[in-house]
Amino acid sequence: MMVIATLLLGVPALPADAGEALPPPHIGYGMMVAFPPTAIPAAGFDWYKYFTHWNRIDPYHNGSYNWETVDWRLDEACANRLNLLLRVERDGSNWQPIQDSEMAAWQAFFQALAAHIAQKRAACATPYRVALEIWNEPNLDFQWNYEDVDPVRYTEMVKRAYRGAEAGDPTIPIVVGSLAPTGGWPDGQAMNDVEFLEAMYANGLSGHFDVISIHNYGFGGKPEEKTPDIVNFRRAEDIYDVMVAHGDGDKSVWSTEFGWLLDAAEEGVDCVNAWKDMGFDWQKVSAEQQADYLQRAFAYADANWPWMGAMFVSNLDFSVTTWYAPCDPLNWFSVLRPDSSPRLAYTALQSIEKRPRSWVASGMVVEPAAFDWSVRLRERAVFTETVAVSSTDVPFGWNVVATTLGLPFEITPTTGFTGEPFQVIVDARELLTGTYTGVVTVTSADALVTPHVISVPLTLEIWSAWGMDVRPASLSWMMAISETRPVSATVVVENTGDFAFDWAVTKASETLTMTVIPTSSAQTGTTFIPGAFRVFVDPRGLPVGLYTGAVTVTASEAAVPESPFVLPVSVRVVERLYNVYMPLVMRRY
Repeated sequence: MMVIATLLLGVPALPADAGEALPPPHIGYGMMVAFPPTAIPAAGFDWYKYFTHWNRIDPYHNGSYNWETVDWRLDEACANRLNLLLRVERDGSNWQPIQDSEMAAWQAFFQALAAHIAQKRAACATPYRVALEIWNEPNLDFQWNYEDVDPVRYTEMVKRAYRGAEAGDPTIPIVVGSLAPTGGWPDGQAMNDVEFLEAMYANGLSGHFDVISIHNYGFGGKPEEKTPDIVNFRRAEDIYDVMVAHGDGDKSVWSTEFGWLLDAAEEGVDCVNAWKDMGFDWQKVSAEQQADYLQRAFAYADANWPWMGAMFVSNLDFSVTTWYAPCDPLNWFSVLRPDSSPRLAYTALQSIEKRPRSWVASGMVVEPAAFDWSVRLRERAVFTETVAVSSTDVPFGWNVVATTLGLPFEITPTTGFTGEPFQVIVDARELLTGTYTGVVTVTSADALVTPHVISVPLTLEIWSAWGMDVRPASLSWMMAISETRPVSATVVVENTGDFAFDWAVTKASETLTMTVIPTSSAQTGTTFIPGAFRVFVDPRGLPVGLYTGAVTVTASEAAVPESPFVLPVSVRVVERLYNVYMPLVMRRY
């Protein structure tokens, strides 16, 4: 629990926008538990939070892991069809932060833990999710072995944990922060949670987490209230603002502990003096208020916080334990009585209209959603396109297969994780004209991802056309009668279509002496490289006047629409030629 003196002096925030102006929220319903979570499904909740301790699993930091305590939790999650938030720390006898000499073993532990969780989940007949929360309230000194709080060290712990988990199973969300809302406290006892998060970003937090978590308790106030002197339920908004400022607005905030303190007098227990000594007395609320505020907290987040992920009520059943003193506040945040019967708050939570299977899955996005290619026959080649697979929340693995109807293509790679693309390679070099189809099917390796399967259709149209281009489109010369001479020009014949053809040239003129070399060619038909012929004209001896003729290019295939192509030829013989020079006028300024 948080030291109450650290809960004051919060930073104000602007009211949240109206719910109808926001995209659909992603609320998850969870509770923190002391015992196996059998009462969680009965409340209609789908998450629970428990704890695991590194020093019990790997006491000598040598990789000899004893997974017994972890397996208890994973078996509970499987049996009860629940998602599990597992807080990873040392046990309460030694909350010393991870030291430099331990960082390598800490990272190796998270790799082994993530891999073990993946193996256990795969063996369960019912899909469920596990998320790992790193430590508890590191911005408070009593959760930090009573040493001065140190965001730099905590950030290094987070980075090492993230790298380890990514290597073990990158689909497991890493939840960091566990921040106690506080305006700060002198002598290193507590650090303002917003400042703590800013310091984490300054020391390389970006890219090393999936979720930021906060313990936004209500502290006696209404969940909708936002006041400058108490950092209460809506403190989550300030945390999200920091994330947005650092480019992480697409990530979620999780409320991994929140609740309201039930007045013990409601059940005949006098805790007034004890709570005054601890600084908790001002937080107490009636049973009706506790129930109402918990309902309203979910409703407020649902309407105003599309970035909020799973929310965990603190707590379900700590009152049922025998190891807390009667006036320990944990007993009175509980929504069950010491005899396990439901308090009014539990009944109220049970009656919340919940979104089905809330935040149990990421969404899978595959882009582009389809390929529709149109290629000319002569432009057939090997085409490569990139497909991106991304997640709307947490990462997951994927695999991809291809089916086709006559379309030769391959996929590489066929497996990967979100953020890693794959290539679709289509070899169209030997395809004839027509329309070819195929489907690329992307399947999430995580059964909780929705949609679980996305199909990307592929359509390739191979089209063709006949075509011939003759250039230049005409030939003409002008010369003085005293300077008549033989002239020539090259004419290019290009196949602009997709099918082979030969061509032939004929000439016609009543007055001009013309020669064409060559008079035919198969070059364009076989190579699609432009062919050419040369036209020779001899006007010597002709008097002044205009002399015309024509060269006709005819394709061997009747389907060529430009055939026959008639190229006019003209020679004008004149008395003399005049050179006209345009005057150059210059003006000085």
